Amino acid sequence: MKNSLNIHLPNLFGRAINSKVSLSSLTDYKIELSKPVLTKRLFFLNFFNENYIVRLPCGNFSMNKSEVELKVSPVSMAIGLEKAPDNPRKYARINYESKGVNLGIKQDISPNPFTKFELAVKPTLDLFKGLKIETRFGLGSIFGNPPQYDKFYLGKNVKGYKDKFISPTDYNVKNGGLSYLEVTTKLLFSMNKLNLYAFNSFGYNSRQRNLTKTLNEIQKEIYNKNNSAFGHSIGLGVSIPVNKETGSLLDATLSFPLTNNSNIEKYQFDLNFDF
Repeated sequence: MKNSLNIHLPNLFGRAINSKVSLSSLTDYKIELSKPVLTKRLFFLNFFNENYIVRLPCGNFSMNKSEVELKVSPVSMAIGLEKAPDNPRKYARINYESKGVNLGIKQDISPNPFTKFELAVKPTLDLFKGLKIETRFGLGSIFGNPPQYDKFYLGKNVKGYKDKFISPTDYNVKNGGLSYLEVTTKLLFSMNKLNLYAFNSFGYNSRQRNLTKTLNEIQKEIYNKNNSAFGHSIGLGVSIPVNKETGSLLDATLSFPLTNNSNIEKYQFDLNFDF
């Protein structure tokens, strides 16, 4: 949550309950409670309630979400309730996150349910000392008919594009997709505490639910620079590790988008702090 007041209260009531409150406004807040439980393995029982606005190219949605989560690293399982205006929806989810792999499955259990699947894999190939190739493969698919705010909107992982602005378009409105594919490759050279890299980023967001059909669609559309569902950029970047333990980075990139998406500039400079 950006530009927010964050309050941490460890060991609340002397019962090893940790709490965190993030407040941006009276209508934009998040309350979290977490309790560690030690049996044969350490797991966490977490609860949060969040009020926020989902901002999409097709419009804004006021949301409230409550969730109960059981987390045993690297797996987390949860049940929750999302409430958009006049549209409360129950769901269950499971996530697996470890070094190099992130898998998420969300099952909506409301009337007209849907299933949302996402996978990201980050392999690394060491060429020789100081030089390596880092790649991120991401894909997702939705089965069923999700609400507008649960569709896919790309941009965050395709450098040079605004977040959520790579999307199929209907009547000049970007309405989100039902499956996607993203690939980013970096050729990275490490020198002392400095990482220099060149990158190639690609993302395609499709109306198709079937990933095989999406791949066929990509083959037909890959040279269509006017397709708003397609993002492709090349560029240069530099990153500086800030904290080895947390993997925090200061990252700067100069991107050259190669499509005619209406929400990009010919050249784009980004500076990101990842703490």
